[in-house]
Amino acid sequence: MKTIRQFQVVIYILLLTSLLPCYGQVRFQALSFIEGIFSTERLFQFNMTNTGNNSVEGYVQITMRDKQRASLIEYRSKPIKLDVLETLTGNDIEWQGDKISSKEALIFKEQGILPYGKYTCCYSFVNKSSKADEYCTEIISKPQLPPQLMNPSNMSVISTVNPLLTWIPPIPDLSIAYQYNLKLVEQKTGQTCAQALQQNVALVQETNYGDINYQVSDYRGMTLEEDKKYCWQVEAYNQSSKIGATEIWQFQVGKANNTIAIIDEEQPYYYLKQRLDGHTIKTKKLLKIAFENRYNLSKLNYKIISEDTKNKTDIILPEVSLTLGFNQINFDCSTLKFLKTNASYILAVTDEDNSTYYCRFIYEKK
Repeated sequence: MKTIRQFQVVIYILLLTSLLPCYGQVRFQALSFIEGIFSTERLFQFNMTNTGNNSVEGYVQITMRDKQRASLIEYRSKPIKLDVLETLTGNDIEWQGDKISSKEALIFKEQGILPYGKYTCCYSFVNKSSKADEYCTEIISKPQLPPQLMNPSNMSVISTVNPLLTWIPPIPDLSIAYQYNLKLVEQKTGQTCAQALQQNVALVQETNYGDINYQVSDYRGMTLEEDKKYCWQVEAYNQSSKIGATEIWQFQVGKANNTIAIIDEEQPYYYLKQRLDGHTIKTKKLLKIAFENRYNLSKLNYKIISEDTKNKTDIILPEVSLTLGFNQINFDCSTLKFLKTNASYILAVTDEDNSTYYCRFIYEKK
């Protein structure tokens, strides 16, 4: 009799359990990711399967957290029903919105790339306000190429003891306030540049520097001298996270009549930006710009706009060929006869993804 009652209790519990929401029966499997460029699309590259004995209804929630476990952004699906053994992918699901909690999340949403850092991504199925199952994976996002040195060019001879050092920020530029560590040393006879940076006293050493150009001047009573060689390097940081370092370049201070080509210190290459700032390039001949050709375009798609009329020029502009990656482009303004002296113009370059990059310039003539 006791055995029968125990059996009845077991049956009752099983029947009761089958009527309750079956938490833990939805299993997630996300696309394997270790480190690199983590794009928005990767968030939705997952499978979810109902492994239980009954269908479930609810919604999917994706939560991205930073290394302190604080929520950055949440995505929530519209209500879905998942039948027994049914599998859905993230692309099968209709999403109804997101909740943004940080600047990094806003960049992730607007530009589609997760900023540099370590994150945790969690997937959960919520059924009647309870989480049925949660799957979390760690993500190390390294979305950018390191900064690149621009001027003075490597192995060049310059004619000033106060050069303007310039570099371009990490690519792609995610509109983040980067910090840079800059170091410049003298290269002694018999040293490589790497040895010089490690062993010699720094003539210039800046940490947490916030710009992409630096005017060399007297530093701790030291100055650059003619006929000496110097090595320099820049490291980029996003807060405390190191993005990367440039190559180490060398230049020599010479005289203006040196037979080696002299770098035009007044006109460094200008890195095009996605929005105009207060910087205006003044040139007497060459407009020197830097452009990252990410999509392997064969020709530069550009126009020149007069700030007086806000119209693009009607003149057919010279064709500019491109190579994949970083390009340094010289526009000879003296051949662009439509340019008016001391008038302000905007150079606008459009990329394959319809992103536009700008610089403002004035042609002063010689």
